[in-house]
Amino acid sequence: MHTPSTPLTLHIALATYPKGQSLKYVQSIKKYYESFKEKAKSNYSDANENSLKGLYSPMTFHIFGNFDIAFISLIDNYKFTQKIFFPESDGTDSLLSVDTNSYQVLNGTLPVDSLSTIEKTFERCNKKRYVCICNLKLSNGFLVGNGKYYLEAVREVIKQKLSDFVEDNNTKVEFIFLQSFSWFEITVLLFTDDADKIADIVGLIRDLSIEELNNYEEIIENSLYKSYEKRLEILKKYNVFADSQSYLGVSFDQFSSSSFGALPFDTQIEWQVKPGQLPNLVKELEDLSILDSSRDNQSVFSIAGKSDYWIPTNGNRSTNHQLFQHLLNSEATEQQGTNEERTTELRKYMRSYKTRTLVPLNNFRGLRELDPSPNTSNPFKNYLYFKPEEIKSIYNNLKALKISRHIRQKINKIYFNYNTGIQDPILCIYFNDFYYFLRHLQNVIKEEHKRFIDSFTEWEEGISEKPKTVYDIEKILGGFIQAFEEGYHIRTLNCYQFEEIYDFDLDLNSSIQQLLTTYNTIVADIADQLIDSRGERGYGHPQIVQLNLQNTVSTPISINYNVYHFASPEFIFFTLIKEILNSIAKEKNPLYDIMQKIHKSFDSTDDAYIKELQKERLILSHSYAIDAVQLQLVCNSDIALFEYWFWMYNFQNTSMYSTKGAFDENHFKKELFRLVFLVAIFEPDYLDKLQCPINEVVSYWYRYFPDTKRAIKKIVKENKHLLYSIPGKIKLHFVSFIPSKEDFYNFYDSYKINFTDIPIHYSNDIEKAHLINKLMYAYLRCIYEKNNKKVSILRRNWEDGTPINAFIKNSSQQQLFLVDPLGGLFFTSIAKEKEYYTIQNAMLQTLWHFALLSKKDFLVRECNFDDSNPHL
Repeated sequence: MHTPSTPLTLHIALATYPKGQSLKYVQSIKKYYESFKEKAKSNYSDANENSLKGLYSPMTFHIFGNFDIAFISLIDNYKFTQKIFFPESDGTDSLLSVDTNSYQVLNGTLPVDSLSTIEKTFERCNKKRYVCICNLKLSNGFLVGNGKYYLEAVREVIKQKLSDFVEDNNTKVEFIFLQSFSWFEITVLLFTDDADKIADIVGLIRDLSIEELNNYEEIIENSLYKSYEKRLEILKKYNVFADSQSYLGVSFDQFSSSSFGALPFDTQIEWQVKPGQLPNLVKELEDLSILDSSRDNQSVFSIAGKSDYWIPTNGNRSTNHQLFQHLLNSEATEQQGTNEERTTELRKYMRSYKTRTLVPLNNFRGLRELDPSPNTSNPFKNYLYFKPEEIKSIYNNLKALKISRHIRQKINKIYFNYNTGIQDPILCIYFNDFYYFLRHLQNVIKEEHKRFIDSFTEWEEGISEKPKTVYDIEKILGGFIQAFEEGYHIRTLNCYQFEEIYDFDLDLNSSIQQLLTTYNTIVADIADQLIDSRGERGYGHPQIVQLNLQNTVSTPISINYNVYHFASPEFIFFTLIKEILNSIAKEKNPLYDIMQKIHKSFDSTDDAYIKELQKERLILSHSYAIDAVQLQLVCNSDIALFEYWFWMYNFQNTSMYSTKGAFDENHFKKELFRLVFLVAIFEPDYLDKLQCPINEVVSYWYRYFPDTKRAIKKIVKENKHLLYSIPGKIKLHFVSFIPSKEDFYNFYDSYKINFTDIPIHYSNDIEKAHLINKLMYAYLRCIYEKNNKKVSILRRNWEDGTPINAFIKNSSQQQLFLVDPLGGLFFTSIAKEKEYYTIQNAMLQTLWHFALLSKKDFLVRECNFDDSNPHL
């Protein structure tokens, strides 16, 4: 059974204390959360004193390991996860001295039964003394091909195991599940007063095998593993998880109290000591009675890694708390400005310390032996791996083309890093996003080398195309290198290989491997219906999805979205086809004939207004052809729906504005012409229904719309047979990929009734293409109708860019959101924000599920598995 998503999610921030400022840091971060909440409330027209109650109020736990503290909070806005996690980042006065501070943020969606359930669970969890944050990576072999069905089966068996454990051990454990956007799929937060039970619970979860799942036979049947391992008795013994990562913590409020006492488990403290200060540190620890002096000369051990030394303590379980209290007292003394001797000596000798927990696993002997992995060879290495001789050939071709050594080495490293990633049993499903990209790079190099070789016989064969210069080739290769570096970086961000490397990405606080690979898979599927890449090149579409710092930008090898659009499917859906087709705009392709027709009609006219636009380079024939495809494939030929999202996207595109907040006049003139031209070709009667979308551009509208409408009517009349044939040409080419209008409408009727559990069924590529198109259409139409079919924009103060309070207070509560001239969405109603996030979260989970089914199709096809089991 699918559990509906809620408009809430968890914000889990793992951070290190700024040196000597742990108390002030925790107090300032809580103030930081509260400040965000109060600012958010001021933006709602329906807010009251109880609004957002329980949200942005973090539980705080002192944690052991690479981080010092965890903040766990319920939130209702993904934008908060991307804010710099430091009090002063938003102007909050934190009273903190400038010092180093590192953090990572975990985020995702909460599949729970109801809003009240998670809030009440959160309240109970906040009363517990200990927490374990357990990140779980599902086995890729079973996840691919099953998607949400595997996730839900695992979630149900974990719930049952936890319930049985609580009953058998007479203990109380609260837990929260989070479906993560990161390199792992599940985060389980365990809250208890019995810390000695945590290791047993984590061991119990890690020990789960496939045969313990309720519907394990169906999961095996649909899995990627079943494509090359047919024996059920073998597969059912495999482990549910591929990896796990845990953080153990204790309530900060309780641990910072002098009356806390001893921890119920042993700890091992590792020290990063300033050079030359080890003797002073050891002496200080001896004076504090922390050092285990019974070991004589072996009281200090040198260790490899970031920490320098392990200094065994006196064996008392209260030692860790004693050390923490000493450091807190040192902070208090510093804050009071006193000069008490010896209170702050310890910090002079160390840079940091790290505590490892040693919690006994009581039921170790009860754990079962499971088969570690499939007994067959790694299929990815056999089929998705670039063989050494291929890489050598690429290198030799580049050398023959006289490409510089440092670029040749970078290309070599690209293939080496990809090969390493594709063999990683945990990260491989993120690295196979690069497969077509790298095949395309290989092909580009091969073609350039062939052109170079053929140039020697040009006088014999009359070769017309000259080889490119070294400068031009290196420029092309530089684009591939940059795209791979950016894509590789965000796919490995904060992954298990770099646990001790803190967040350093400019776009992200929380890694989003799940969203990246989801959208990458969908791009490949949509491209298959638009472009016959495999037929022409022998491999699929090469564009990879990644992040940039602006709005949507695409190149022939990448599609770049800003981080806020990743969580807003509407902006992805409305631009995805455009960005895919833009990648081939300069090639001869299915749209080439249509572009030529449009271009010919403009060149043949003598209209002065058209000539003026051409002179200003505001007419782009390829954009009009792409708009026509987008209208039919995504918007079901609904002009009103296309018009709505056309303006909504443009009005949140910051590059369209001046620094004074006014929409750029030339941009408006160009975009208006695009829209009116499309309407004139597809639905001429709708021209008289077009109205100015918002008051802010009304002067532009009356200045340009009459001339635009007149000129386009003229050009259509002069080229009637040429232009009116465009809709038919598009339908003729894409006929098998465009669902019927009735099919579109029926899907939408089902979607709006139950958008939290959309059936994902297809048995061939055409049905898959229909499903993608219907999903995009249903979501766009649903948001369009719930937003009252009205283009709405946030009004901001021209001087400082802040929202105008009077506008917010008087804004309609009947619309879901406004588009923000600074980018993305803006909510003025708490109730409508919750409604939107419920729909949005459900779609994100649906897309994730769809991509995991489709990824199996890709792997089965490319790895030549014999699979006769479609997703029925």
